[in-house]
Amino acid sequence: MKTDLIEKAIEHWRSNRGLGTALIPPPIDDKVFLLAVLQRMYAKRPNYPIMIITETFQERMDIIEYITTTDNEENNKEFKNLIDTKVLKIFTSNIIKNSVNYPTKFVILYHSKTLSNELVNFVLKCHFRLVIINKVLASANDMQQLYSIAPLLQDFKQNEIDEIRLSVPVEEVLVDVQLSDEGDDKKLIEYYDEYIRASLNIFGKFEKMKEANYGNQELNISSAEICEEIAKNNGWNEHLDMSLQYNVQIDEMYNPAQIRERASKTYEIIRLRTNFLANYKTKLPRILEIVENNMGKNILIINKNALFANEVANYINTIKDSNICAAYHNSLDTIPAVDEQGNPICFKSGERKGKQKTFGAQAQMTAIEKKYIEGKINIISTNNGVDKELSGKTDIVILTSPLCSDIESFIYRLTRMNWSDKIALFSLYVENSIEETKMANRVLNTSHEILNRENFNNKQINFSDIIVGD
Repeated sequence: MKTDLIEKAIEHWRSNRGLGTALIPPPIDDKVFLLAVLQRMYAKRPNYPIMIITETFQERMDIIEYITTTDNEENNKEFKNLIDTKVLKIFTSNIIKNSVNYPTKFVILYHSKTLSNELVNFVLKCHFRLVIINKVLASANDMQQLYSIAPLLQDFKQNEIDEIRLSVPVEEVLVDVQLSDEGDDKKLIEYYDEYIRASLNIFGKFEKMKEANYGNQELNISSAEICEEIAKNNGWNEHLDMSLQYNVQIDEMYNPAQIRERASKTYEIIRLRTNFLANYKTKLPRILEIVENNMGKNILIINKNALFANEVANYINTIKDSNICAAYHNSLDTIPAVDEQGNPICFKSGERKGKQKTFGAQAQMTAIEKKYIEGKINIISTNNGVDKELSGKTDIVILTSPLCSDIESFIYRLTRMNWSDKIALFSLYVENSIEETKMANRVLNTSHEILNRENFNNKQINFSDIIVGD
């Protein structure tokens, strides 16, 4: 399907007299489209002058590497020669901004973010024009002007893109983490599980426990009435003979006030159990092991919450003695502002002139994303609510807990992410816990394959599968 879309877009561009803008969002790698256009052009006109204008130097290098290191040696040799002989020129946009005159007949704008007057005038001089972008330009005026010089090729429809994105193959490796024999970890988990199990025996189902806390608004029944109903279902009533020790115990355990307190405390126990397992520190060495086995690849580590996202990043950077991983979420602490060279960024005027500025969470996330795209860092540690605007190329995903959303949810959510053609997924879980039960009870897409399923001890543990958010 991906190939069909690309072929249709190329034909549309050709029938439009070689004028057009292709808006190609991930997961389609727009360099595939770029290379296909170049191959067809040079197959007919071997020495035709073409210029590609990129927004950044890194994108320039990425394009050169992509078109000269394919599986086809003849293709690689041809494009290396075209670049060496300057038949094919690949420049960053400042070549135009600096008013250097490089006449050409065919221009390709790649990932332009803005349109300067110089750039527009240059493009208008070219007989063939192709613009490749992966998101709309920030300025509506720029988009309008862009479509006036290179009309939109409406071939990459959102529903088709979504279908392609969700069909990306996933190859998963399950990584088990054992509860430590040291300390009280096992006893604590057993206490949490038993408390939740006992609560379910009292309430019957999770929905009824929720009503004991908040009432039933649809039926206009208060929480007090719900708690009294549950109390009576468990043998309590207001006329118990308190001279009998058995009835005293019934009253202590199942009176309406105790039922209400039990419902509230169970929520807290669920939260404590979720955080204990999701943030279990024994996972850190296993995460590091995966990172070390895949050094140089782009890795997205997804954690249940921001706290563990920070711990993962700090652990990796400390052990590797290098800042290769960055925590990325909207709960980042404010930090002193520095430029890319580490120099303080200060106010240049006003009452705070000379004082150092600060970067909040959003400013830090923007800087981290830029470093990730440019290859200055290759690992991001984020939380379950990862910013949907995050972009960049990702080779490997590490889910540090099955209590996170599933991988397909992230593939769908992160529409700007450039996923690999086949996603390598590593999923961690704590053995003999609700995490193992959650892992065992998943329903997987047909494109989702577990590579080491035979090593997974698929226990049907009788744990109460209640999971709530942070």
